[in-house]
Amino acid sequence: MPRILVVDDDQALRSIVSDALRQDGYQVDSVCNGRQALTAFGQHRPDAMVLDLAMPVMDGPTLVRTLRDQTRWGRVPMVVLSAETYADTAGARLGARACLRKPFDLGRLLETVESIAPTRA
Repeated sequence: MPRILVVDDDQALRSIVSDALRQDGYQVDSVCNGRQALTAFGQHRPDAMVLDLAMPVMDGPTLVRTLRDQTRWGRVPMVVLSAETYADTAGARLGARACLRKPFDLGRLLETVESIAPTRA
């Protein structure tokens, strides 16, 4: 069963996304910032990541740059979720497979995650 890491500082959104992914057959870890995401990577390497860009402590772009510097993690496919107007451009620069603007359609998010982490039990 693929493992998805959800990284977003909005607790309600993180909970909704995590619950939907679990119901769709994924193992889910969720954290509220990039620093916690680094810890989560150290415990269980995810198969894909759903990532907010603007967060306190460590933002999404800093997290991605840090992960790329640590080659043992390689490039994990990611979907960027953001309310920022620059989300599409920033997501593309980070190598995101998709960028969804908040508010987003939950069904579309699930389809997007399935396209980057398709094998489920």
